[in-house]
Amino acid sequence: MLPKEVRNYSVTLMPTTVEEGSSTFELGEHTIRLRRFQEEVMRAKSSFILKAPTGAGKTLTLLLRREEGKVGIYPSKALVNDQYASIAGLLETSCSCVEDKGVMKVFDCGKRKFVIAKITSESMEGGGWKSIENLCKRVLEFRDEGFESITFTVPEYPYLLLSGTYDNFYRVGVLLKALRRMDLAKVAKTFKLSRERVVMKKFCAELLFSPFMFFDEFHAYSSKSLYGALALLIIYTSMPFIGTKVAISSATETKEFKLAKEIIEEYEEIEAKPGKDVVRGETELELNMISFVKPWPGAARFAQVEGVVPEIVQKKMNEIKEVVKRGKKAIIIVDRIATVYEIYKKVVKEINDVVCVTSMKEELNCSGDPREASVIVGNEAISYGVDIKDLDYGIITAKLWFQFVQRIGRLGRGSQGSKAIAVLPEVARPKEALEWGEFVEWSKEVFPERPVDWFEASGLEKTKVENVVKAHELMVYIAFRDKFGVSRNIKMWREKLSKKLNLIRGRSKEMYLGAESTFLFSAFRGSSDDIIIKARNFELDEEGKPNPDRPIKGFLAVEISSKEAEEFLDRIHDKVLQLNVVLSGLKGYPKQIMGKKANPLPRQLVETKDPVYLIRSNEGYMRYLLSVEDSIAVVEPVGKDYKILGVLVRA
Repeated sequence: MLPKEVRNYSVTLMPTTVEEGSSTFELGEHTIRLRRFQEEVMRAKSSFILKAPTGAGKTLTLLLRREEGKVGIYPSKALVNDQYASIAGLLETSCSCVEDKGVMKVFDCGKRKFVIAKITSESMEGGGWKSIENLCKRVLEFRDEGFESITFTVPEYPYLLLSGTYDNFYRVGVLLKALRRMDLAKVAKTFKLSRERVVMKKFCAELLFSPFMFFDEFHAYSSKSLYGALALLIIYTSMPFIGTKVAISSATETKEFKLAKEIIEEYEEIEAKPGKDVVRGETELELNMISFVKPWPGAARFAQVEGVVPEIVQKKMNEIKEVVKRGKKAIIIVDRIATVYEIYKKVVKEINDVVCVTSMKEELNCSGDPREASVIVGNEAISYGVDIKDLDYGIITAKLWFQFVQRIGRLGRGSQGSKAIAVLPEVARPKEALEWGEFVEWSKEVFPERPVDWFEASGLEKTKVENVVKAHELMVYIAFRDKFGVSRNIKMWREKLSKKLNLIRGRSKEMYLGAESTFLFSAFRGSSDDIIIKARNFELDEEGKPNPDRPIKGFLAVEISSKEAEEFLDRIHDKVLQLNVVLSGLKGYPKQIMGKKANPLPRQLVETKDPVYLIRSNEGYMRYLLSVEDSIAVVEPVGKDYKILGVLVRA
């Protein structure tokens, strides 16, 4: 859709500073001068809340702490990989690498020794869950030899591993279903789960019950990962015999951040206050505000402007070339993978040293190390994590305020200046010069609420958190009922759990799910996620493989036209069902809708048992969900167009 008008406005973002510290941190051969907030992190005696601007040095937290075991929890696998690489890179330049197994690295730094590991799907390659169990065991062996362990992971892996039955998803699903209607003792007896069966998974449980847990980038948790993080917080802060210190960091204050603080209850507050140490230089912010002849309604307009970004990149190509000529780097961040690849193809014709960063690494054949490239094109996968040196030019768009703030914050790290081109719909103009805090507040005002709101409106969040906590409660009851005084403390623990669960708003839902779907619901993951991501961006062949040269400009939808199908939508409202059941009830087949063209999707999507929830709202909000969630619309043909009746979101 062509823009009606593009208006440009210039804004100056003033340098961001923090207080200098008075001490240093020795790491192998290097000495690092600390900032004041980093000194407070190192000295904290209890759980703490850390507020510091993007680029201030929060990543160093896991090295500053002296506990024998530390775990970093991050919102996405991409961020886990980035933070793992960041800490590994710092250790490699300062210490001697003793062992390198890819997902585990061991360093001797003289006075201190470290073993770092990441637990994600990549850790299972070659051996499934057994590989992760062996990885946990190996890390603990190094810890027994005096090494400090640092483990990087996402929320779902700790509670799957702590549950003790993660190697049998169907069994976990059966247990979770039973937990909704039976007490713990009866479940344990019925399913004949012995203490030995659960405790044999103890290596990962021991590793993940580390003395220090660090939840980083809390403002960046999505609807799927947020409630996994909150469930872990409830578990770690409720158990009567585990003395885990919890730290949460965020670059900005969000309502989810406030909820996390309520769950922790007792904590210190550490804040990076302005000072003389420059974190980010002055940024020249050029606002490109787009208006359309036929604008999308409401929040969806923030997704609509992404279609204009490739054209703006082409217009700014000479500026990008000049940046590269000066030996600096440029970054372009959008949301859709198809847009990333479209821009990549434009830029690589003019500049050789270009990489793209998305979740579709193998399919696009344009991946590489962003730290080594001159131009980086990516989506959410590059919005967080490893600092890229000499990054002083960017073209940015975003659908959510915290994404926008984080992406602009990637530029101008250190004292160097930078220029950012922001592509937005028409919004209220800010004043001509802004401090960083003022820029954050302006972004909050002009951007829409984050998509997690549909979770809150549906009440699903409480059901999800309850499933996770109850599963963990069952496994602790079985594994440790005769140790650590659990039999005496279980009542107190349940009272604390109940109190903290009440902080999570929502209500129980009617759920019509089989065992596998129940597991997927509680695991915050879906078997069809990869298919839907590919289908939202590119045309697929019969085997589900995407064609990067055939991007789609549309959405996924099930087309219905009968009164019977609409009545079925009414019946499934406010319920959680399996996707295959819903599609069968609608008697429809998912398609890629691209204007007048519609392509059928692979058969495996129709057969998936992913849990879904139907959202019925105004058109603007439903279009917005289709742009930010891996979702499928239910539509009715109206002339040459479609009326959106609802959106099926991954529950």
